Amino acid sequence: MEVLGEINSFCRFCLSQDCEVLMPLSSAIESFSFSLQDILETTGISILENEIACLAACTKCCTLIVLAADFRRSCLNGNVLFMQLFGHIINKLRSSDIEEENLEDAVDVDRKNDHLKVEITLQIEPPNETIYEKHNESVLLVEESQELLQEPQLTINEQEDNEDEICLSKDLPQVHTLRSKKKATSMKEAANKSFHRKAKSKERVKKSNKSAARQKQLCGICGALVYNMIEHTRSHTKENLLKCPHCPVQMVNNANLARHVHTVHEKTIIKSCESCGKGFITLDSYKTHLRTYHNIGRQYQCEICLKIFKHPSNRREHIRRIHIAEWKYECQICQKKFKDPNALREHGRVHSTNAPYACSQCPKRFKSPYARKTHEITHSGIDFPCALCNKVYRYKTLLNIHYRKCHPAECSGKSTEQR
Repeated sequence: MEVLGEINSFCRFCLSQDCEVLMPLSSAIESFSFSLQDILETTGISILENEIACLAACTKCCTLIVLAADFRRSCLNGNVLFMQLFGHIINKLRSSDIEEENLEDAVDVDRKNDHLKVEITLQIEPPNETIYEKHNESVLLVEESQELLQEPQLTINEQEDNEDEICLSKDLPQVHTLRSKKKATSMKEAANKSFHRKAKSKERVKKSNKSAARQKQLCGICGALVYNMIEHTRSHTKENLLKCPHCPVQMVNNANLARHVHTVHEKTIIKSCESCGKGFITLDSYKTHLRTYHNIGRQYQCEICLKIFKHPSNRREHIRRIHIAEWKYECQICQKKFKDPNALREHGRVHSTNAPYACSQCPKRFKSPYARKTHEITHSGIDFPCALCNKVYRYKTLLNIHYRKCHPAECSGKSTEQR
C-alpha cells in the first residue's frame, strides 16, 4: 500500500491530513488536558510514551476524546452514588436470576434422571417375545426328551454327536448369565451417577435458597439494610430489650450484649501486637493498629481519585464527603457552604464568643478541643522545623503554611508521592 506523506501529517485517530487542524500529539495532550490512559479507554488505541513525539492529532478528535473521558468519569461517579442508593435492589435482582438458573439446571437434571430411569426399567424388564421363545424352547426340549426315550438305542457315533450338542447347550447359559451380570452392573453404575447428580443439584438449590435468605432487607422506618428485620424492628419499638448487668445500656441482640460486656466492662484482651506488645479488646482495633503504626495489612484505595486509606470506614467517609455530597449546608451568618452538617456545626464556633476549652498550663481558653490540644503542645517544648530551610515553628499549621508559601514545588512532589 502506497503511503502519501509522513507519519506526522496524518491524524492518529481519523487519518485526516488537514494541516490547519493537525497538531503534535504531545502538545494536544498538554493543551486539551487528557492522558494516554484516557485515549486507551475512549478509543481502544494503545499509544506508548515514546510514540508521542512522532504522532499528530486533529482538534476535532482531541475534543471528542476530552468529552468521552469526562462522560466516563461522570458515569463512574454516578455509579458509586447509584450503588449506594439502590445497590440492595440490584443485588436482589441478581440473586433471583441466579436462583432461577439453578432451578432450571435442577429441573433439567431431574428430567435426564427420569429419562435414564425409564431406559433402565426397559432394559431390566425382558420383552414378551423372549419369554415366549424361552417357553417354546422348554416345550420343545420336553418333547425331544420323550421322543428319545421312545426311540431305540443309538449307535456309538450318534451318541458322541449328541454328547457334543449337550455340552454346547450347557455352555450357552453361562455366556447369557455373564452378559446379564455385565448389564446389571452397568445399570447400577448409571443409577448411582444419576442419584449423585440429583443430590448435587438439590445441594445447589439449597445453597441458593440460603444465600437468598441471608439477603439484607430494607427497614421502612429508618432506611437501614438489615439481615434480621424482627430484631431490628425491636430496636425501634423498644420491646423485649436485653439489659446490661453493669450499666443502663439495652440491646436487641444477645451476641451484641455479650460483646458489649467483654469490651466495655470486662475489657478482655483477645489479641496482642507482636511488635510493640500492646493489647487489644477487639480484633478490629488490633488490625487498625497494625495498619496505622506498623504498615501491616490491607490498604483501601478510592476508585475515583486513587487516594489510599488504611481503614474501609475512612474510604467510605471520604467518598461520601468529597465525591458524592453536595454543598447544601449553608452558614446563616457568612453564607459559607459545606458538604457535611458536622463541618457546618464546627464552623459555627468561629462566629461564637463561647470558649469552653481551657488550657491546663495557662489561662488561655479555646473554642474547640483540637485548638486547645494544638496550643498545649507549645508548653511541652516541641518545635516543628522545616526540612528544607532553617525555619522553626511552634505550631504545625504554621509549618504547613510555610511549606505551601516558600516551597510549593517540593510540596506538590510530596503530595504526588503520597498518592
